[in-house]
Amino acid sequence: MTPKKPESEQEALIKSLAKKTDEHEFYTPIPKNYQFGKTKYVFVTGSVISGVGKGIFSASLSKLLKDQGLHVEAMKFDGYLNVDAGTLNPYRHGEVFVLDDGTECDMDLGTYERFLDQDISKDNYLTAGKLFSQIIAKERAGEYLGRDVQFVPHVTGEIKAFIRHLALKTEADVVVIEVGGTAGDIESAYFLEALRELAYEEGAGNSCFVNVTYILKPSALGEHKSKAAQLGMRTLMSLGIQPQLIVCRSREAIPEKIREKLSIFSNVPVDRVIGLEDLQSIYQVPLKLKECKADETVCDILQLKGKLKAQEKALALWEEFEKKMHEAKKEVHVAITGKYTGLHDAYASILNALEHAGEANRAHVNVHWVDTTKIETLKEASEALKGMDGVIVPGGFGARGVEGKILCVQHCRENSVPYFGLCYGFQMAVIEFARNVCSIKGAHTTEVEPECKDDVIDILPEQKEKEGLGGNMRLGGHKVEIKKGTLAEKLYGDSSAHERFRHRYECNPKYIDVLEKAGLVFSGKAPHHPIMQILELPESKHPFFVGVQFHPEFTSRRHRRRLRQGVRRQRGARGHPLQVGQDQKRSRKNRQTVQGRTVRASRRRVVGRMQEAHRRRGEEMRPHRRLGEQRRNEHAYTRRQDGRGHVGKNRQHQPPRSLLPRPVRVATPARRLGHRQPSIHPQLPHPAQRRCVLADQSRRQVADGDDGQRTGARHPGERHRARLRRHRHVACFSTGKNRTIPTKRGTEADHPTRRNRPRSRLFGRERRRHRPHPCRGRRLFDPMTRWGPKTKTHRPVRPTIFIPHSAPL
Repeated sequence: MTPKKPESEQEALIKSLAKKTDEHEFYTPIPKNYQFGKTKYVFVTGSVISGVGKGIFSASLSKLLKDQGLHVEAMKFDGYLNVDAGTLNPYRHGEVFVLDDGTECDMDLGTYERFLDQDISKDNYLTAGKLFSQIIAKERAGEYLGRDVQFVPHVTGEIKAFIRHLALKTEADVVVIEVGGTAGDIESAYFLEALRELAYEEGAGNSCFVNVTYILKPSALGEHKSKAAQLGMRTLMSLGIQPQLIVCRSREAIPEKIREKLSIFSNVPVDRVIGLEDLQSIYQVPLKLKECKADETVCDILQLKGKLKAQEKALALWEEFEKKMHEAKKEVHVAITGKYTGLHDAYASILNALEHAGEANRAHVNVHWVDTTKIETLKEASEALKGMDGVIVPGGFGARGVEGKILCVQHCRENSVPYFGLCYGFQMAVIEFARNVCSIKGAHTTEVEPECKDDVIDILPEQKEKEGLGGNMRLGGHKVEIKKGTLAEKLYGDSSAHERFRHRYECNPKYIDVLEKAGLVFSGKAPHHPIMQILELPESKHPFFVGVQFHPEFTSRRHRRRLRQGVRRQRGARGHPLQVGQDQKRSRKNRQTVQGRTVRASRRRVVGRMQEAHRRRGEEMRPHRRLGEQRRNEHAYTRRQDGRGHVGKNRQHQPPRSLLPRPVRVATPARRLGHRQPSIHPQLPHPAQRRCVLADQSRRQVADGDDGQRTGARHPGERHRARLRRHRHVACFSTGKNRTIPTKRGTEADHPTRRNRPRSRLFGRERRRHRPHPCRGRRLFDPMTRWGPKTKTHRPVRPTIFIPHSAPL
């Protein structure tokens, strides 16, 4: 156990004044057991414009640091006075992402989860509304000791406590914190002040400020201008923050002189001013930052070189996926029908999930946007969806565009177009089916028409007693029970799933029987409650018609195999199974035939190496049951001179290795004493083969083809073992001219198929297993002998031959 690092005077002062607010200006709550310097912090700020890409940069940097073997946590600060992002308009703020614990947050946290491949919680997200709610609750409880509550030190102190709580809870090596907005915004000024104080308290080498700025290129000038970036840097430095790394975002690659100007103006070395232009995909950003050595620069600033454990496989896998995405040979056209189609960030998770699905199926997904507010007839819906390979109706709220979505669902159902409804799309599919199949003409949702006669979609029972709109939906991860024999079970490969929800309305239980009798299948439901969560049409009626009440796009991951219930892995599946497709179909494409046998792509490399080795020796590789069996045969059994190996007709039924014949080991007192001995058998052609001789006459008969019945076998299993050896026609103990004995040394004439290859591992195991017998004389060790675990002595199960010390050689 390493001794605890002694506290510095500054740390002792901060801890002593942490909770004193009556007579001192300090207010820095320090969580219990928190250690200064154990966790490093990276602060990511923005300048010039908002939406510059701080979230993607933070996620990419976090991914690179994680690939270095560090435990990384990502955090986001939003200056909005909203408690969470649940009531924000997607047109103004983009998609509302839902965490597994039910937190409605900014879309950047979805980017963190997808890049880091880990679930994050409410402790990773802080808004001004959430912060001030906690401060006011504490003030009402009298926790500030009668002081006047101010931005400094109380608001900044609560922000620092929030950061340190996450570091202590997760035991993270690095916490990457993104501050929303731009430098100079009033709503984010106290966040920047809190980070400045945190860097001061943590000390040198424990924090790093990164500023993401934007380099303008006016079309009238045709060249990059850095003045806006310089002014943004001046604003940041006026707040007491000195950036240590500058990321220059731009549409095109910036020239060297722009980097030099920013370096001079901001006191940052030129090699720490990196350019990050627009790329074809956001998944190329980590590769670009790795090329610029941004992760190495941050590790140098944070003094983390001693903790790094490079994991090159993770980045190589990322590059492989990126390459597959650009090498896709087929194209798929998918329509997204909604009312927020003017802002693509409103469906960011769906777009990412489609990329994952296209990558897994080696296809390029072309997304077509359909504004349902402009669709009023079925003919218009058919024209808008003409030529589409699939249609997605995403989630949403409100009455605008509802009828257009229902018409799109009807077109897909009647024309066998693959349909996938998400949340609101599930409800629209129920309404369309009730109207046009069940002849319930007045079917609708009470969200749009509260007084409708046939409310096939109604509010959840547990939501009826809640008031307001914020945070009163069914949120977060919940279990889904899947009906056996359905398409959903085939896609998931399991009878249950864990998905994230964000809805307030459900399918009315009164209409479930009517819908099912008409042919609609509810293949997923909530445990212990009649809440329908997955619907589908039978494959005999429609190729793919699925609607889900949850949001599978939130849990789609690009670079990992999807977990079933957090324990078992689904073979070959990346992304979400509902979007990727059936696992069996994908794995079938991932196979090929090798030597008459079908093997997976992950095993082709082994077969290829074996084939190449056989071609070099002029041999033919016969079909085998297991890939490793041929290699074991080369080491464990003797080959014929014709190079074809064993001549057994049925290689599918082979005995276990423990029942196959093994070479006999010979040990002499002279060998144990280190004296040289000539060949112990005059018939052996080379002294190197003196370790392999016949154990007894019965072994010779078995090797020549006898079934063991005339050898006087003394062990009950000897007859069975002999029969197995005869069927395989293996003669490991024969010294005839037509057979050879594998050894470590020898000429090419003695070993035509081995060519001086290393001794088999089987010999090593026999040598370790059979110790020299303590009796006097030379002993021929029998492979059927066992070392007794209790007596620590040889327990012979077959006759063993001893050669007297004076026996002639």
